[in-house]
Amino acid sequence: MLRVPMQFARVAGLDTPCLDTITALAVLQAQDKGLYPPSA
Repeated sequence: MLRVPMQFARVAGLDTPCLDTITALAVLQAQDKGLYPPSA
């Protein structure tokens, strides 16, 4: 849910520092709970 708006923003050439941070934290929490695959 968070990565799609980031991709739209990047295509539009917009910076999203807050969304980048929030998404990274959400992914880390999901990985800790085993709900998201670990990053390669």
